[in-house]
Amino acid sequence: MSIRAMQLIWDHVDCTGGDLLALLCLADHVGSDKEMVAWPSIGLIARRCRMTERGAQKAIRRLEAKGLLTIEGGGGRGGTNRYRLTINPEPTDRVSDDKNPEPQFRGELRDTKPRTLRH
Repeated sequence: MSIRAMQLIWDHVDCTGGDLLALLCLADHVGSDKEMVAWPSIGLIARRCRMTERGAQKAIRRLEAKGLLTIEGGGGRGGTNRYRLTINPEPTDRVSDDKNPEPQFRGELRDTKPRTLRH
């Protein structure tokens, strides 16, 4: 299990649902933080993500299309594919690394001039 790979996913990847589960499953199987390579079978990914094997294959292909991983066919143990995570550690809008981030306002900003009291 690679805690670093999982942390990169939580902090820098904008995925949801089955795609997120599949990516977290791959991160859970990363052997080395330096290489970021995993080789679980599609059957194992499908079972852990509670989806069909076809659903797992589609999720893997979507992740590859987003540039979050590359696939090396049949290079893993027992002839399984090797999945290399290629997560870009650029911060997204959703996560801030600042200790004291600027407040985020939702909706319209009101006039900030001080009010004067009238008697």
